[in-house]
Amino acid sequence: GDQFKDSPIRTNINSVIGLSKWLWRIKLQANLSHQYIYDKTPNGNREISHFSPFISLAHIPFQKHNFRIRSHYKNTYRLPSFNDLYYNSIGNSNLKAENAKSFNIGLTYAKSIKLITFETTLDIYQNKIKEKIVAIPTKNLFNWSMQNIGDVLSQGIDLSILYSYTKASVSIVFSTSQSYNTSIDVTKSTNFTYGHQIPYTPNYTASYTSTLGYKKYALSFTLIQTGSRYVINENLPFNQLDGFIDLGIGISRTFKLKRQTLYCKLNVVNLLNNNYEVIRSFPMPGRHFNLKIVYKFNT
Repeated sequence: GDQFKDSPIRTNINSVIGLSKWLWRIKLQANLSHQYIYDKTPNGNREISHFSPFISLAHIPFQKHNFRIRSHYKNTYRLPSFNDLYYNSIGNSNLKAENAKSFNIGLTYAKSIKLITFETTLDIYQNKIKEKIVAIPTKNLFNWSMQNIGDVLSQGIDLSILYSYTKASVSIVFSTSQSYNTSIDVTKSTNFTYGHQIPYTPNYTASYTSTLGYKKYALSFTLIQTGSRYVINENLPFNQLDGFIDLGIGISRTFKLKRQTLYCKLNVVNLLNNNYEVIRSFPMPGRHFNLKIVYKFNT
């Protein structure tokens, strides 16, 4: 109808060609993807054609051990979504596309001994991002907008560990993920914010999950830890937001109903009733409860 005649229209065509090959104990994967985007808007049209390469190598040095060394390089090209561009007062129609080059090297190890399974991964990475898209305050802390903040250098280490034990009707699962990250502004060395951590990006985050299962019951504990962040690009003390810890607990049961399955889970979120902020001036809810019910039809 007439109400949509001035609405933006995007045509997006994606194509990819790739290969995967084992050479002795080395696995090579590579692909080349292409994006063609044509945006038709009331303020003008935009046509973009971009090629993104990806290549990875994985090496298994020991035949009898599940140990793997991994590495990859990839290019990621992200055009702003229509929400980024036009959503109410948050959108910014002048946004540029985000272009990232990612380098990663990692280790993976897994071991199963009778009733016990252990898995761990370690990754070290570096991302170079041009025209990084983030949501940041504009006029004040209540008015946010999508912005390009220039060039960002992101470097970090991710560690994950999974331990599980299963015997008869009893299962115990523990998992954790740890992440240390620096994401700094490297747009211009003469800028005041050069070398500063970008907004709302903590240096350290971690999560811990423990689940105890017995027959059709499960009891789970989840702890999320987030380090301090800065609310704007200027890393000054009065712009720092304290870190927080969020602890949750859940209990669930699965019911078998002939050919159907009923799953019920009750979660207690923010069990310690902490008063913390993910975004400054917007406190998170205190202790609250979530009930999840899933009914599955098995034909």
